[in-house]
Order: sequence, then C-alpha cells, then structure tokens
Amino acid sequence: MHVEGGRHLYGGARQVAYLLNGLRDYPAEHILVCDCASPLPRVIDNPKVRVFSSQIRGDGDPAFAFHLYRWIRQERPDIVHLHSRRGELPAMLAGRLAKVPMILTRRVDNPENLWLATMKYRHVQRVIAISQGIAGVLERQGLPKEKLSLVHSGVDTWLFQPRPLRTSGRLQLGIPADHVAVAVVAQLIPRKGHLVLFESLARLRRKNPAFKLTCLLFGKGPLEPELKTRCKKLGLQNQVKFMGFREAMAKILPAMDLVVHPALKEGLGVALLEAAACGLPIIACRSGGMPEIVEDGTNGLLVTPGDADALAHAIEGLARNPPLRTQMGEAGRKKVLRQFTIAAMVAGNWRVYQQIVR
Repeated sequence: MHVEGGRHLYGGARQVAYLLNGLRDYPAEHILVCDCASPLPRVIDNPKVRVFSSQIRGDGDPAFAFHLYRWIRQERPDIVHLHSRRGELPAMLAGRLAKVPMILTRRVDNPENLWLATMKYRHVQRVIAISQGIAGVLERQGLPKEKLSLVHSGVDTWLFQPRPLRTSGRLQLGIPADHVAVAVVAQLIPRKGHLVLFESLARLRRKNPAFKLTCLLFGKGPLEPELKTRCKKLGLQNQVKFMGFREAMAKILPAMDLVVHPALKEGLGVALLEAAACGLPIIACRSGGMPEIVEDGTNGLLVTPGDADALAHAIEGLARNPPLRTQMGEAGRKKVLRQFTIAAMVAGNWRVYQQIVR
C-alpha cells in the first residue's frame, strides 16, 4: 500500500507514478492511497494498482488516519510505503495501530525536530533516502544505519531527451533568437533561491547592459508576488518571464540553453535530472543532493548557496561558451543513463520490499 498525500504532480508524486508503473513486471499487487484532488491516478497505467482516495488535510487529520487504518485492516498489505510528508503523521499512526511494516521515503534534506524525528523513525522498518545528502542528514540525526537505504530518484530518459525543437520551441516561448535561454524549474518558495538569482542577473545587467539573456521561471508558489515586485525593482521585468507550472517540460527543456537551480537546500532535484536527460548543462549549489547530479566542471557548475557573485560568474561563463555547454550537456545525459534511470529506481525500491518481507 502506497500513501502519497500531495495534491499536485510535482517531483515526488511523479516519482511515485514512475515506481508504480515500473512495478508492473514484478510479482506484487499495489494499492495507491492519495488525496481525492490528486491528478496522480490519471498517470498510473499499471493494471496491478488499485486506487483509494480520501481528503487529506495534513498532519492534523484524524479522519484520514481512521480511513487509512480501516483500509489497511481490510486489505492486509504486507507493507505500507509512505511517500509524502503531507499527511505523514496520521498515516504512520494508522500503520502503527494496524501493526503493519512501514517504509518511509525521505525526499528533503532539511533537519527535523530531533524529538519528533526520533519518535517517528522508531516506528518504521526502513527509511529510503533519495540522495546521499539526505542519508547524511538522517545519520546525523541518529537514524540507525540498518534502517537506512539509499535509492536515487529516476527520470524517464525516453520522454526527457535532446530533441531538435530549439527554434520552434523558443518562438512559442517568446525567446529572441539571439538570446541565451536560461530555465529555472522550481516552486516559487524561499528555499529555491530565486531572489539570489535575481541579484545575479541584476549584476550581469549592470556589468553589461547589452548582455542578451532571457530567464524563464517555470513553477508557481506563494512567493510569486514578492518575486515579481523584486524583479521590477531590479529592472529585470523584460529579462525574466514567469511561465507558471507546466506539465510538458519534456517539450520545453530541449529549447533551453542551460538550467540554473539556485536552491539553498534540495534533497536531490528531479528537475535537474530532467534537464540533464535533455542534454542541458546545469548550474546548481553545493547543497543537499545536488552535487550527486551535477559534477562541477563535467556536466555543469556548482556554486556556494546564496553567493550571487559566484552564480553571476557561472551564468556568464556558460552563456558565452556554446561549445562548453554542448560538451557538458552530453556528459549530463550519459550520467543520467548510468545512474538515474527509472529501472534502477524501481529495482532499488523492490530490493527494500523484499528485505522487509523477509
């Protein structure tokens, strides 16, 4: 039984879809429990998956705990796999009361309250970290190594791949033909570092007002009004475009020249995997799991989180060097094919399931 409480098809929910669809060839049946507003069931094409939906109001939702407990008692799953932090505590309560083994996937690298983490992880049989960065946080918070497994996220390398769409894609997105196109794919929330990026772009503009660069922000979130205000104050309104959340990033990314991810913290970064799979060089931060995707100088550049000068220097360097961008993009695609396929992610989760059942 898989529990995913998110209401949107963001990175974590897409990973759940990849996992459930990839498990079709394995000898098991699955139940997906998700929010009734979630689009996740629409992208599940594994006939071995049944879907139960419920309204999930977050961690203070006893009704969800009751519904889940009833379903666990009715269906008697061998394992309950918790994929999302939304609704995580009532889901853990239901699993604990039903006395069923639980697995929890951890996708973020921010430390938790030590008391809460100790209480929470005491009741799960295994925690799956999607990056070594997250695994390190968990170990420092006292999670026993025997409870910890590392399974990297995966990306659909058939869907996300280099495509000859650059000219038509740029026209549709309103990017001038002679501009370098920079994409930022992230929720508009503080820890994603958009304000640092704006400061970097402003410094580049002051240094060279004729610098031809268009930055497209893909994502939505509560910080959007503040970001638009800051953008105007810095005089970037003609250089930065707010594109909103787009599901068809596999068609958009190949039209870009590079991806910038200035996140201050990031568990791994599914958007980075998708960019690398599309053959794009990446500028990211030395934080969380990002260095596990971006090898500095090989398939992209790494900067110190929050360092606007370093970020500006990195953007300018790649923007002015098309051959290096091509070289780094090819290296990124090869790295994804070696380490971050859906098949590898599914196999890694399956090994954990077998260990727990045994």
